[in-house]
Amino acid sequence: MPQPERTTLTHLTESYTSTVIHQEWPMLARGKDSAAAWALFTDLREFINVRQPENGADQARYQSALDAVSQLGDARRERVNEAATAGVPALLWAALLVGALMTVGFVYLFEVGSLRVHARAGSAL
Repeated sequence: MPQPERTTLTHLTESYTSTVIHQEWPMLARGKDSAAAWALFTDLREFINVRQPENGADQARYQSALDAVSQLGDARRERVNEAATAGVPALLWAALLVGALMTVGFVYLFEVGSLRVHARAGSAL
């Protein structure tokens, strides 16, 4: 891109990256996303979308920029959706706990004369 547009694009990209790293990632750990990061992504996407390439070389660079902003959007949506649905479902927790209790209880079904053999059997389970 020509110089004035390149500086703006660089600034938008750095602002978006900084906002995602410093603000949004900690929020994603709590299952939330950042409105500021969404706004910067929208600004970045609109900045790319309104450009009109002048020649063939510019057209190739423009297409590359469109592809990159599309991939950025896809990755962003996937990251936000994953954070919103992260965690272990309650049914899986129940199955894990029941399985653990059954495994530990299984050791007590067999009477073994030696404590050492009994401990090995429990460890093996």
